[in-house]
Amino acid sequence: MELNKLEIGKNYEVINIYDLNDFNINSLNSDRRLLNLKLETHLESLEMLEQFKTSKILETANLHIKLSFTKQIYLLLNTAEILKNCIIKSVNVVDAIIVLEIFIVNEVTSFIYKNNIKVLERLNYITNDIQIHSKNHEILYQANFILKELQKSDNKIKNIKNRIDKLSEYINSK
Repeated sequence: MELNKLEIGKNYEVINIYDLNDFNINSLNSDRRLLNLKLETHLESLEMLEQFKTSKILETANLHIKLSFTKQIYLLLNTAEILKNCIIKSVNVVDAIIVLEIFIVNEVTSFIYKNNIKVLERLNYITNDIQIHSKNHEILYQANFILKELQKSDNKIKNIKNRIDKLSEYINSK
């Protein structure tokens, strides 16, 4: 899994899905998924939940999804499928609506799986508005930030080294 795919950029595109039967996941090619795309769907009824279960959304890697549902829908949701296919980025509960932000991956390590279970277990105890961020997501976010800063520093060092080499060549030619 590449760390730079886990975080979505600031200018991302949101596709709201109101009817999963009308949505074709295959129409989203991999290039479009990599260009800051997030799918949002609201599982408001049992019909929408059934559509979600039969859709192939959780089988599409490198995809950011925001799911909204009630506690009753959550209890009927196939969380085992989410646990084994996704990194749970965060869970928000606002006015009895659960908002689950996930990132679908090809392979979930045992560490991520255990972290996903811990995050979802907390939903059983929630009574008020609350926001839970996955520790794993926060660690990966910080690691991604550090790698980006390191790359910037490496680029600056390479630029300085090139300037020194050019100056050295100029001095040696005189």
